[in-house]
This record gives sequence, C-alpha cells and structure tokens, in this order.
Amino acid sequence: MFGKKTPAKPTINAKRISEILATMKPLPTEEPFKIPKFPYKKIEGSFGIMTRTGVGTDKEKITNVTWEGCRDRFQNSSAPEAVMDFLFYHQAGTADNVIDFLRMVEEIVKLKPEDRLEFHKTTHENVLYVKMSPWWKYTVRRSLLTALLRCGQAYAERTAKAFEKALFSQYYLAQTKPAVSAFLHGRTASKLKKRARQGFQGWYAHFQNKNEDAVKATLTRILPDDHPKKPKPPEPKPEEGQGGEGQVEGGATPAEATTNATSVS
Repeated sequence: MFGKKTPAKPTINAKRISEILATMKPLPTEEPFKIPKFPYKKIEGSFGIMTRTGVGTDKEKITNVTWEGCRDRFQNSSAPEAVMDFLFYHQAGTADNVIDFLRMVEEIVKLKPEDRLEFHKTTHENVLYVKMSPWWKYTVRRSLLTALLRCGQAYAERTAKAFEKALFSQYYLAQTKPAVSAFLHGRTASKLKKRARQGFQGWYAHFQNKNEDAVKATLTRILPDDHPKKPKPPEPKPEEGQGGEGQVEGGATPAEATTNATSVS
C-alpha cells in the first residue's frame, strides 16, 4: 500500500576495508617533530595552533602553542588561510590508532596523494603533528576531520568491525550517521555557497538527526577532472513583439517608436 522502502546503504563497506587493510603498509620511522614544552598535564582531545618565528627560513621555530578543547571554537581559530597545520593531543598510546584510522578514511574515499593529511609524531609522546591539504582545509571537511581525529583514538584493532566501532565512538558522528555514510560513499563536497559556509555551525550542528535526503541537499560528489561539463543552454530568441534587441515593447523598432512618439500630440 505504501510501497517498498529502499534499503539504506551500509555505513561502511566491510569487504573494501578488509582489502585496504591487506595492502596498507606502516609509515616509515622518522625523527619526531620538535615542539616546545608546555605546562598542560591532561588535555586529551585538544587541538593546538602554533605560533612561529622565522617562517620560511632555516631559523623557523615554534615559540608557543595555543590549545583549544572545543572543536567548534577550533573551527574558527583554524579558519585563517595561514593555518595549514596544527597539533592534536591524543590519549596515551593511541597515536598509531589515530594515524591508521585517518589513513583508512582517506583510502575509503579514494583521496589523491596530494590531498592527504601529513602526520608526524612529536617530541611529546601524546601529541601528533597534523598538516592539512587544501582539500581538508575546506570548512565542512575540517569540521569532520577534528571529529575523526578524536574517534580514531578508539581504533584499537585493525578490522572492519573495529573501524566502524571507532567511527561512531563519539556522539557527534554517532548522531550524524547518514552524513558520515554519505561522505564515505563519495559525497565529500558540499553545495553550500560561500556565504552559507561562513555561517556553518559545524558538522554536528548541521547534520544532527538529518535523514539521507536532507544530507544530500548539502553533500555531493566531486566530478572527475575529465568529466564533460554540461553545455550552457542557448539563450532563447525573442519572439516577435517580445522586446528583443532592436525592439522596444510592442515590437516596434527604436526608429518607429521615435516616429510614433513624435506624431502623438
């Protein structure tokens, strides 16, 4: 009577994740990224904006880190164009969980190498250095990124089930499942115009309790570079008497209009 409901897509593709896990290689060991010491003892889940001197020279140095525990406030403080990297203070012993979790997300959405995040462990055992690409810097994705970083701490086992459990381990993704699912299925761009993005209140506030159709009103797919652009429809030719070029209202030419106007007393 009411018709059959189309079954919703599963949030994750377990088979795809298993395939990724089988081929994913560990990152090479490297020297830790140097950061200054700071007095905070326990600020798990916080994000740090770095102040530097000598930027662009061999004497570049981080002189201060301003920590923010609120994702929404960090969304604002990380908005300036110059902010392309930050620090993430994670739970003890979860650095590899966070890195592997985000790498999995990037593999699932088939992100290009140049669009991927850059991670480095630092001289503080509980702090990760995160460098964003312009792709992740985009307003909507950046808000999702901070949520994913916190969720990644719970990625304790490298299985599809553990990935999904970690993915929804924080309420701001657990209560936006349709949006998270749409993103992981390729809807990684948004239809929000620039003015609307400036008023964007964050991933959770925007997508909380929205269904699949409501999510699609915001999230869309990125067309490939070689995708043919739709040709612009030709402008309709003015019909006779419709005020086209060389005509004024009523279909008369400008000269005729002038003559008619001067002949009326």
